[in-house]
Amino acid sequence: MIKGQDFVTVIMDIREKNCQDWDGVQYQALVHFINQYGQTSYLDTCNQASCNKNRGGLGVETNRDLTRDKEGNTSTWKIQSKNGKSGNITDGDIVYITNQYNWSYLDICGHSGHGGYNVETTNELGRVKREKESSWQIKLKNGNSQGQLIKNRDLVYLVNQYGQTSYLDTFGHADCAKNGFHVETTPDLTRDDNENTSTWQIVLRRINTGECATESGPEPNKPCVFPFNLNGITYSECTSVHHDKLWCSVEVDSNQNYIDGKWGNCKTPCSVNKD
Repeated sequence: MIKGQDFVTVIMDIREKNCQDWDGVQYQALVHFINQYGQTSYLDTCNQASCNKNRGGLGVETNRDLTRDKEGNTSTWKIQSKNGKSGNITDGDIVYITNQYNWSYLDICGHSGHGGYNVETTNELGRVKREKESSWQIKLKNGNSQGQLIKNRDLVYLVNQYGQTSYLDTFGHADCAKNGFHVETTPDLTRDDNENTSTWQIVLRRINTGECATESGPEPNKPCVFPFNLNGITYSECTSVHHDKLWCSVEVDSNQNYIDGKWGNCKTPCSVNKD
């Protein structure tokens, strides 16, 4: 039936046990950013930063391996409001984006040579006045009005707030992650005809609170991953569909679909969906 580990989706406020609002991406969410150029690659950190090396920073590239560091933290980012907002993230908001490998901020440092800036992370949020180098505006690619809700799997631009307008972009092959791309910013949103190098899909990473986990089955002692999709139905809690016990998915793909063999029988107590 089912099987695995836990990636793709978000940490949000638990409202009614494991049932959550999956329409909007919320502040403090854990997410992956998937670049839309070529094959799927995730915004990732790899090796020490060059410009920010004395500030605890890391290099930033894309990587096709979501679990390169086993826990997936190098490719997981937390979105925080610069202005103290809570709740849903909306089109046009100014945010900090924090890598979960060493809790450093997505940042620009030095000119890239292609009209934009080099992208790294830094542990010093206030190293530049007003923190503009670590501030990003999140904009919907196909948004029709500022303030529109940012939703899971939306396509967005990430616009740095330092100096001239420049967009988070991929350019050339990565140095550390051989199957990914180098990351910098560009002032030219249409550098490739479809803007794909500057377009990112925001995908929620699900971190279970511990209320639902597996105790037996193919993948025991793993946190459940909600929501997961199976045969066109979305499940936000343990279910007994196609099985004689309550079970949950413990790993999903980038579209939150159940992965064959990645499942286990739920511990009790736990939220229940008797289908």
